[in-house]
Amino acid sequence: MILTTVQQLLLPTAYRRLLLLGTIAAASMFMFGCTKTIMVTIPHPPRVDLKAYNTIGIVEFASTCSTPLNREVTQSFLEWVQAAQPGARLLELGSEELLLQGIGRKELDPVALKLIGEKYHVDAVLTGLLEVSEVKPNLQLSTNLASALSSGNVSAKSYVTGVLSAKLRETKSGVTLWGNSGHGKWTLASVGLNSDKQINFGMSNKQEKYSQMIRDLVRVVTADFRPTYEQREVEKDH
Repeated sequence: MILTTVQQLLLPTAYRRLLLLGTIAAASMFMFGCTKTIMVTIPHPPRVDLKAYNTIGIVEFASTCSTPLNREVTQSFLEWVQAAQPGARLLELGSEELLLQGIGRKELDPVALKLIGEKYHVDAVLTGLLEVSEVKPNLQLSTNLASALSSGNVSAKSYVTGVLSAKLRETKSGVTLWGNSGHGKWTLASVGLNSDKQINFGMSNKQEKYSQMIRDLVRVVTADFRPTYEQREVEKDH
């Protein structure tokens, strides 16, 4: 039933409000029946395109950790790069020490990079360093020692910190084409005294924790090699 303007004015106030709400709802249904908002994903290329270089040599990453991690961090980095940019040509050159011995140099300077480029036919060289701290204790008290012991709010942790840095250098000139780094802290063990005076103890497998540290750091440092994605809202007609 369609009411004239005069008829609408003669209706009680409550009915006029209901009529107004119904009109707005009908208009909304009409509008949204014609259009709808959708999300679209827009890809962006990686900041660093490794395919711009014919072949890239990767030197085994150095490590300051007492546990041998050189090979593991190098392979992890290699896998992340190849997953990010399939088809990128990477040549493993071995350890820096043996590599320099093979060209008769003492350090990886511009002259050494040029010789490596000529000998192994690589356009750039990728190097990295993993720095791992010794295990450090961390004692946490809720307030002061006396009250903490009486209340049981005492906890202690041991952790290691890790820093991974990497750089890509051109063999012809020795200039740095790219560089990035990442850092973090990982808990190895924890012990705590709760309010019931019970001791809670947790211990992580040291090698597994180092592997987790490597995965986390490599994921951060290789971010520039992966494409990024952006989501936008657009209206689409039926």
